[in-house]
Amino acid sequence: MMAKKKYGFWALFRRKDKLDALLRLQETHKETLGKLSVAQGAIAEKEEIIAEMEDVIHIYQTVDIPALEIKVVKARGQAQYYRGLWEDALHIPDIKTLVEEPTLYSPWNDEDVNRPLAYSGISDNTYYVYSKETWIKILALIHKEVKDEVPRWIREVSDCDNFAKIMIATVQLAFIEAGEKREAAFGYALGRDGASFHAYNFFRTSDGKFYLYEPQDGSIVCELGEGEGVYQTYAISL
Repeated sequence: MMAKKKYGFWALFRRKDKLDALLRLQETHKETLGKLSVAQGAIAEKEEIIAEMEDVIHIYQTVDIPALEIKVVKARGQAQYYRGLWEDALHIPDIKTLVEEPTLYSPWNDEDVNRPLAYSGISDNTYYVYSKETWIKILALIHKEVKDEVPRWIREVSDCDNFAKIMIATVQLAFIEAGEKREAAFGYALGRDGASFHAYNFFRTSDGKFYLYEPQDGSIVCELGEGEGVYQTYAISL
């Protein structure tokens, strides 16, 4: 059996020195690996940024700049127009005496068994509805103010969808001013006749009927489902 090698003090000291050197080298190696991992993470992050930048460059290379500029000009025109409406302080008529006795209506309960068209969008749980006669009085007061502020048709800025949206906003503002707790069942409608599209409004009455309303002249066109031409309704929303 081979005898175990014995080391003297200095021999052991030298071996410890080598061991310490190896431990320091190991720590340096770990630190280097850590820095390498951080560097790799940074490289991956930069590569993601470069990929995003390349996507942006691709978008700018493929986008139709003249068409985009036209859209920006139109958007600015609309913003300026609506800012003017705000600055001119669209007058909200007093309808308090007309809306004192509403009927509560929930479009979620599928009450409208005879409704010819499903809603494409519903914002609230319940709404206030009134008789057709009361609706005529309410809308006559509101339409006068809208017509004074939006007096004529202007393509893309003051056309059918703008009239319809402003009419909705003014109706709801009038209900707020009257202290009502819910919005009126007065919404947005879209119709189509071939390649011609049209936007207008509709309202529901307390007896369950739906009527199409033309905000540009304040007329009640017909009941929903009976429209002709561009009043052939394909979408309604509240």
